[in-house]
Amino acid sequence: MTKSTVVEEVSISRESFVFGNRIPKEYFIVLGTGESDSCGYPNAFDEALKKGGGGVDKSGLVVSNFITYSSIIPKEAFRVEVPNKFVHGQVVESIMAVQYCKKGERATAGLLIVHLHKKKSGEKIGGLVLEFHGHEDLDKAKELLMGRMDEMIKIRYGDLPKSDQPYVKDFELYLDSIVPEKNHGAAVAALCYTSYEYPRV
Repeated sequence: MTKSTVVEEVSISRESFVFGNRIPKEYFIVLGTGESDSCGYPNAFDEALKKGGGGVDKSGLVVSNFITYSSIIPKEAFRVEVPNKFVHGQVVESIMAVQYCKKGERATAGLLIVHLHKKKSGEKIGGLVLEFHGHEDLDKAKELLMGRMDEMIKIRYGDLPKSDQPYVKDFELYLDSIVPEKNHGAAVAALCYTSYEYPRV
Protein backbone atom coordinates (compact mmCIF):
# COMPACT_ATOMS: atom_id res chain seq x y z
CA MET A 1 0.00 0.00 0.00
CA THR A 2 1.35 3.39 -0.98
CA LYS A 3 0.85 6.44 1.19
CA SER A 4 0.44 9.85 -0.40
CA THR A 5 2.66 12.57 0.97
CA VAL A 6 1.71 16.22 1.20
CA VAL A 7 4.63 18.61 1.05
CA GLU A 8 4.04 21.91 2.83
CA GLU A 9 5.52 25.12 1.51
CA VAL A 10 8.28 26.29 3.82
CA SER A 11 8.65 30.00 4.52
CA ILE A 12 12.23 31.24 4.25
CA SER A 13 13.17 34.23 6.36
CA ARG A 14 16.17 35.34 4.28
CA GLU A 15 15.75 37.58 1.27
CA SER A 16 15.52 35.59 -1.95
CA PHE A 17 14.27 35.81 -5.52
CA VAL A 18 12.36 33.36 -7.68
CA PHE A 19 13.29 33.16 -11.36
CA GLY A 20 11.72 31.35 -14.28
CA ASN A 21 13.60 29.20 -16.78
CA ARG A 22 16.58 31.10 -18.12
CA ILE A 23 16.70 32.11 -21.77
CA PRO A 24 19.98 31.85 -23.71
CA LYS A 25 20.93 35.24 -25.13
CA GLU A 26 24.32 35.39 -26.89
CA TYR A 27 26.09 32.57 -28.70
CA PHE A 28 29.21 31.97 -30.74
CA ILE A 29 30.10 29.35 -33.33
CA VAL A 30 32.96 26.85 -33.13
CA LEU A 31 33.90 24.93 -36.28
CA GLY A 32 37.10 22.97 -36.67
CA THR A 33 38.97 19.70 -37.16
CA GLY A 34 41.88 18.10 -35.36
CA GLU A 35 44.06 15.02 -35.39
CA SER A 36 46.24 13.07 -32.97
CA ASP A 37 48.45 10.00 -32.98
CA SER A 38 47.26 8.96 -29.51
CA CYS A 39 43.44 9.20 -29.41
CA GLY A 40 40.30 10.78 -30.80
CA TYR A 41 39.04 11.99 -27.43
CA PRO A 42 40.26 14.12 -25.86
CA ASN A 43 43.30 14.98 -27.99
CA ALA A 44 41.95 15.18 -31.56
CA PHE A 45 38.76 16.72 -30.14
CA ASP A 46 40.77 19.39 -28.28
CA GLU A 47 42.77 20.21 -31.40
CA ALA A 48 39.49 20.71 -33.26
CA LEU A 49 38.24 23.02 -30.50
CA LYS A 50 41.44 25.08 -30.63
CA LYS A 51 41.19 25.57 -34.37
CA GLY A 52 37.46 26.16 -34.28
CA GLY A 53 37.71 28.68 -31.47
CA GLY A 54 40.29 30.83 -33.18
CA GLY A 55 43.58 29.07 -32.52
CA VAL A 56 46.10 29.58 -29.73
CA ASP A 57 44.79 32.99 -28.63
CA LYS A 58 41.36 31.57 -27.86
CA SER A 59 42.29 28.04 -26.84
CA GLY A 60 40.51 28.46 -23.49
CA LEU A 61 37.76 26.33 -24.99
CA VAL A 62 39.88 23.24 -24.32
CA VAL A 63 39.81 23.90 -20.57
CA SER A 64 36.03 24.32 -20.48
CA ASN A 65 33.38 21.82 -19.37
CA PHE A 66 30.72 21.27 -22.03
CA ILE A 67 27.04 20.60 -21.47
CA THR A 68 25.00 19.80 -24.58
CA TYR A 69 21.52 21.15 -25.34
CA SER A 70 18.85 20.07 -27.75
CA SER A 71 18.19 22.11 -30.86
CA ILE A 72 16.16 25.23 -30.05
CA ILE A 73 17.33 28.86 -30.26
CA PRO A 74 15.20 31.53 -28.53
CA LYS A 75 14.09 34.48 -30.63
CA GLU A 76 16.05 36.79 -28.33
CA ALA A 77 19.36 35.04 -29.04
CA PHE A 78 22.00 36.47 -31.38
CA ARG A 79 25.50 35.60 -32.51
CA VAL A 80 28.67 37.21 -31.13
CA GLU A 81 32.39 36.66 -31.67
CA VAL A 82 34.26 33.95 -29.79
CA PRO A 83 35.21 35.41 -26.37
CA ASN A 84 38.85 36.36 -25.87
CA LYS A 85 39.04 35.00 -22.33
CA PHE A 86 37.92 31.77 -20.71
CA VAL A 87 38.05 30.76 -17.06
CA HIS A 88 39.71 27.39 -16.46
CA GLY A 89 36.95 24.89 -15.71
CA GLN A 90 34.06 27.13 -16.73
CA VAL A 91 30.84 25.58 -18.02
CA VAL A 92 30.00 26.11 -21.70
CA GLU A 93 26.51 25.05 -22.75
CA SER A 94 26.20 24.19 -26.40
CA ILE A 95 24.43 22.53 -29.29
CA MET A 96 27.23 20.35 -30.61
CA ALA A 97 27.99 17.83 -33.36
CA VAL A 98 31.16 15.72 -33.12
CA GLN A 99 32.49 12.96 -35.35
CA TYR A 100 35.61 10.82 -34.84
CA CYS A 101 37.51 8.69 -37.34
CA LYS A 102 40.65 6.64 -37.83
CA LYS A 103 43.57 7.41 -40.13
CA GLY A 104 42.47 7.40 -43.78
CA GLU A 105 38.76 7.68 -42.90
CA ARG A 106 36.68 10.86 -43.03
CA ALA A 107 35.00 12.72 -40.17
CA THR A 108 32.45 15.45 -40.93
CA ALA A 109 30.47 17.61 -38.52
CA GLY A 110 28.11 20.48 -39.11
CA LEU A 111 25.18 22.64 -38.04
CA LEU A 112 22.27 24.02 -40.04
CA ILE A 113 20.64 26.95 -38.21
CA VAL A 114 17.24 28.03 -39.53
CA HIS A 115 15.58 31.30 -38.49
CA LEU A 116 11.79 31.05 -38.38
CA HIS A 117 9.14 33.77 -38.73
CA LYS A 118 5.35 33.62 -38.73
CA LYS A 119 3.87 33.52 -42.22
CA LYS A 120 1.04 35.98 -41.54
CA SER A 121 2.65 38.63 -39.34
CA GLY A 122 6.33 38.15 -40.11
CA GLU A 123 7.03 38.04 -36.36
CA LYS A 124 10.23 36.24 -35.43
CA ILE A 125 9.63 32.88 -33.74
CA GLY A 126 13.20 31.76 -33.05
CA GLY A 127 15.59 29.24 -34.50
CA LEU A 128 16.12 25.52 -34.90
CA VAL A 129 19.45 23.74 -35.23
CA LEU A 130 20.05 20.52 -37.13
CA GLU A 131 23.27 18.74 -36.18
CA PHE A 132 25.20 16.49 -38.54
CA HIS A 133 27.97 14.01 -37.74
CA GLY A 134 29.09 11.25 -40.06
CA HIS A 135 31.66 10.09 -42.58
CA GLU A 136 30.16 11.73 -45.67
CA ASP A 137 31.92 14.48 -47.64
CA LEU A 138 30.81 18.11 -47.38
CA ASP A 139 28.46 18.05 -50.37
CA LYS A 140 26.62 14.97 -49.12
CA ALA A 141 26.46 16.32 -45.58
CA LYS A 142 24.86 19.54 -46.86
CA GLU A 143 22.33 17.55 -48.91
CA LEU A 144 21.36 15.47 -45.87
CA LEU A 145 20.99 18.49 -43.60
CA MET A 146 18.84 20.42 -46.06
CA GLY A 147 16.68 17.35 -46.61
CA ARG A 148 15.95 17.05 -42.88
CA MET A 149 14.94 20.68 -42.37
CA ASP A 150 11.33 20.54 -43.58
CA GLU A 151 10.44 17.53 -41.45
CA MET A 152 12.02 19.08 -38.36
CA ILE A 153 9.83 22.16 -38.80
CA LYS A 154 6.71 20.09 -39.55
CA ILE A 155 7.09 17.97 -36.40
CA ARG A 156 7.18 21.08 -34.23
CA TYR A 157 4.73 23.36 -36.00
CA GLY A 158 2.72 21.24 -38.42
CA ASP A 159 -0.39 21.12 -36.18
CA LEU A 160 -0.74 24.89 -35.98
CA PRO A 161 -3.25 26.82 -38.12
CA LYS A 162 -1.73 27.81 -41.45
CA SER A 163 -1.64 31.47 -40.46
CA ASP A 164 0.55 30.63 -37.45
CA GLN A 165 2.89 28.25 -39.22
CA PRO A 166 6.44 29.45 -39.77
CA TYR A 167 8.56 30.04 -42.81
CA VAL A 168 12.34 29.98 -43.05
CA LYS A 169 13.49 33.57 -43.49
CA ASP A 170 17.15 32.60 -43.71
CA PHE A 171 19.61 29.97 -42.59
CA GLU A 172 23.26 29.49 -41.66
CA LEU A 173 25.27 26.41 -42.65
CA TYR A 174 28.50 25.38 -40.92
CA LEU A 175 30.37 22.26 -42.06
CA ASP A 176 33.92 20.97 -41.68
CA SER A 177 35.60 17.71 -42.59
CA ILE A 178 38.92 15.93 -42.18
CA VAL A 179 40.73 12.83 -43.44
CA PRO A 180 43.54 12.64 -40.87
CA GLU A 181 47.10 11.74 -41.64
CA LYS A 182 47.61 10.87 -37.97
CA ASN A 183 45.98 7.88 -36.29
CA HIS A 184 42.85 9.69 -35.10
CA GLY A 185 40.75 12.57 -36.33
CA ALA A 186 37.83 14.65 -35.07
CA ALA A 187 35.45 17.22 -36.55
CA VAL A 188 33.50 19.59 -34.29
CA ALA A 189 30.69 22.05 -34.98
CA ALA A 190 29.10 23.80 -32.01
CA LEU A 191 26.83 26.67 -31.12
CA CYS A 192 27.95 27.81 -27.66
CA TYR A 193 25.88 30.04 -25.40
CA THR A 194 27.71 32.70 -23.45
CA SER A 195 25.00 34.74 -21.68
CA TYR A 196 21.45 34.27 -20.40
CA GLU A 197 18.34 36.24 -19.47
CA TYR A 198 16.69 35.32 -16.16
CA PRO A 199 12.99 36.33 -16.09
CA ARG A 200 11.61 36.96 -12.62
CA VAL A 201 8.45 35.07 -11.66
